[in-house]
Amino acid sequence: MALSKNHSSYENPDYQSQPRFFLPPEIWVQIFHKLESFPDDFLSVINTSQQWRELLQSKRTTVLLPLILPTSLEAIDVPADAQLWNIVLSWRGLAPSAKIWVDQILSVEATLPTKYYQRVSERSEPIGNWHGRSNFLRLTNFADGRQTRLSSPQDVQNFASHFALDLEAKANPFVTKHVVLNLTPDFSNEEERSLLNVMKQYGNNIFALTLNIMPRRLLPNSLPVLLELFRYVPNLKILRINGFLGIQGVQDIFPYQIRRADVTNLKNLELLDLEVIDLTSTERFNLASIILELYGSHIRTLICRRELIEHGDVPFLNASLPNLRCLRVGTVSSTLLETLSQLQWPLEELQFVRFTWLLYPTITSLLRAINNFSRTLNHLHLRVGWYNADQPQARVLERIGEDNMEMAMETLPKLTTLSLRPFIIERDWFLNVMLAKCPKLKELRLTRALNEVNIIHMKEALQNKISVKDA
Repeated sequence: MALSKNHSSYENPDYQSQPRFFLPPEIWVQIFHKLESFPDDFLSVINTSQQWRELLQSKRTTVLLPLILPTSLEAIDVPADAQLWNIVLSWRGLAPSAKIWVDQILSVEATLPTKYYQRVSERSEPIGNWHGRSNFLRLTNFADGRQTRLSSPQDVQNFASHFALDLEAKANPFVTKHVVLNLTPDFSNEEERSLLNVMKQYGNNIFALTLNIMPRRLLPNSLPVLLELFRYVPNLKILRINGFLGIQGVQDIFPYQIRRADVTNLKNLELLDLEVIDLTSTERFNLASIILELYGSHIRTLICRRELIEHGDVPFLNASLPNLRCLRVGTVSSTLLETLSQLQWPLEELQFVRFTWLLYPTITSLLRAINNFSRTLNHLHLRVGWYNADQPQARVLERIGEDNMEMAMETLPKLTTLSLRPFIIERDWFLNVMLAKCPKLKELRLTRALNEVNIIHMKEALQNKISVKDA
């Protein structure tokens, strides 16, 4: 299906000789299947008469495009179909409506908390397993490529000059609503004010914000700058902070020293990513705690380092994150698990990426932490590192045995999804225990690639009652 080269919506003459809707037959099969499910049944309408066909020829970008675009994007693989992706992106030039649809989809990929979390989880895998496995990855590179990056004072000045900071302006300059901002010591007071003016004017269009902060010795007063920035991003859903928090001249600051009256309540903030924040001193830990206290009440997903939890006060963590539903911790230790076993979060998803070597936890402490959230968990994700079966995290299972594990582990009545490394389930008894303790288990995700023969064998062993997927 190709638009007429005389289509009036073409803005670039180079487009005129190029088919804009070329897609392989297998993708069109999916598209037609989706179209048939619509009440208006566009296939029947198109085939009714020549008059209808001529009418719809001019309506392809306004009527058909919003129907076929989502299916097309889901069906395109990366990197094999990179040429098709270029075609999809070129649809932005067909008509204003087409540009809006493509940009909306890119915006969703860049600012939806569940998509962000899924992207972070997938990228913990070896890079060879990334591409072509999940639909969101087919959009990630393009969404990331369209983020607004303010990497230096000059970037801020150029941005401000381009959009003129017209107080009456209503345009949204952020295509994906995701901004990446580097806070560096190069910002003068005047340039810092210019940055705040940009945020004051356009910050309500920002849904996702990544802040990269230079080392504290170069940017010692970063926290007050952040708190001021947050006043101008009331619609923020995703916040990622990388680097070093600091307050100049204050050594023993604690959360209560920040006046709540001066802080905006980010009521839309759902996901907080502090996995790459520096917590190597008591001062820096306390500054990170300020972020939790001020903005944690609405957070549903937390991605963090183990130190943020294992050094935290249990009552403080409970009060700061009362609505936390999803937790991902990069490195797991015995101290972390002990703290988790005392928390009262309503967790629905728990993800452990790897165990530490120096503070290696026992299977008993791991089970205590899982048991603490047994009533609410619906997805348990145990990556347990990507080492081979000769490493300690594999042998930890041998030290407890099937009978002891069955006694130590509580029933998980709501758990429907279990994500594991394949080497764990090489111990048949481990899977048997999990099946017995998870009566509603519907899906087993293996977070390292299995060949098709192994997947078939696994399904047969489970009598096809549970879906087995390569996550």
